[in-house]
Amino acid sequence: METLAAKQPFAYDRSVTVILIGVGLVYIAVFGETLLSMATIWLRSDTYAHGALIAPISLWLIWRRRDALRCTPVMPFPPALLPLMIACAAWLAGRAANLLVIEQLAAILVLWSLILLILGRPVFHCLLFPLLYLVFAVPFGEALTPALQQVTASITVKMLQLTGIPVFMSGLYIEIPSGQFEVAEACSGIRYLIASLALGTLYAYLAYSSTKKRVLFVAASLLVPILANGIRAYMIVMIAHLSDLKYATGVDHLIYGWLFFGVVIGLMFWVGGFWSDAKAPAARPRKDDPPLPPRGRLIGTAVAGIGALLVSAQLGAGLEADTPPTPLAAYDLPLGAYESAEATAMSWRPDFKGADRTYLHTYKALEGEPISFFIADYQTEGQGKELINHLNQFFDKNAWSLAQRRTRNLVIAGSNLPVNELDLRSPDGEKRLIWQWYRANGQAAVNPATVKVLQAWSRFEKDSSLSSAFALATDYEDPQAAERHLQAFITHLWPEVLNTYE
Repeated sequence: METLAAKQPFAYDRSVTVILIGVGLVYIAVFGETLLSMATIWLRSDTYAHGALIAPISLWLIWRRRDALRCTPVMPFPPALLPLMIACAAWLAGRAANLLVIEQLAAILVLWSLILLILGRPVFHCLLFPLLYLVFAVPFGEALTPALQQVTASITVKMLQLTGIPVFMSGLYIEIPSGQFEVAEACSGIRYLIASLALGTLYAYLAYSSTKKRVLFVAASLLVPILANGIRAYMIVMIAHLSDLKYATGVDHLIYGWLFFGVVIGLMFWVGGFWSDAKAPAARPRKDDPPLPPRGRLIGTAVAGIGALLVSAQLGAGLEADTPPTPLAAYDLPLGAYESAEATAMSWRPDFKGADRTYLHTYKALEGEPISFFIADYQTEGQGKELINHLNQFFDKNAWSLAQRRTRNLVIAGSNLPVNELDLRSPDGEKRLIWQWYRANGQAAVNPATVKVLQAWSRFEKDSSLSSAFALATDYEDPQAAERHLQAFITHLWPEVLNTYE
């Protein structure tokens, strides 16, 4: 007769269950805020709405493995303390830098490490895919949006050329005889790409047993939506062109997009079904009980895991500011060789959410176009109030398109100042040049990842210095003259700006 222990999932005794519940409660207490931040993004973003389904799918996948788990012994694995501590350190780094995606990924890594530590390698291997699938619960991928916009625009232009329609592309604006179109962020296809990858990975696991087939199908679920989105954009332009802009120019083109995406994904699964593998019969539970782990070893690994979580919680709490910061004084920058210009002389207003202090002033020299100078200072940061945030914009993407981006290295008063140069175009053919850069922990930087590292180091050092964004902008006809104009302005003003941070 089959024993009762063999019928229980994981063949655990009651002590294992109690320990798992205890560790789980500590995990939720420490990382609950991080987990809640993921849920908040699922609810507010269409791009990541699928994230709410990932945990239930993982639990269902674990339930499908229940017979195999009944036969799998629990073997605590103390060496997993090392990846656990690394994951906790990554969570602290993400928290210190207010880099939410790192913080959220690290919370998932901590969960994996705890399971490996307490339940051991056999159980971890048995649950490998359900655990890996939890990565799709983390909202990530928006950094790919600009690259996907460019790919979509290139595919659209190429297909228009093959169709024989005259086309001109400037940045992300596509112009044909019947009108002008912009490949906006909503047209990048990022939401289709992420949804396709999550669905495709699940399908590959369920439909195939061959690793090669799984990898190929996941690769297809990554490449097909990119190509399909380019075709979708081309079809929208063609519908608008052939209908004299009566159709596919408003919200209806988003509806076409989802319908087209549904058809493409359905076809991809249908074609993939021709190569699906017949599943081997499920493993029958063993008649004998898997050995239970030594109680002392089990308790020891659980205590070590809880200790690592509690230390992380203590260090994370220590990153918070002890006292509220004092209000920042308003800027009082000298004009020098420049004079104030009318605010309407240049319509430019960067948007940085939650900045503690901002400065935007337009200057005019004897020669050249007006120059606007922008500063956004962050004294403290939190979710929705960050220097590095995809919602922060140096220009209005609804009115301007990025034609070119490059990095310059200026030399001012013997010191290097790196700047990102953004060359913009408007639908009316206007040209605008922006130089932008950041300053964190007393150092100038142009790479957002570098800024995050500098901010994290500053928080660990308990340094109260500000983190800031800077930008110059001017409209132009002659690009070389505009560059000289900006160089002269920042050479004059930058030392005065630095004095305000001393």
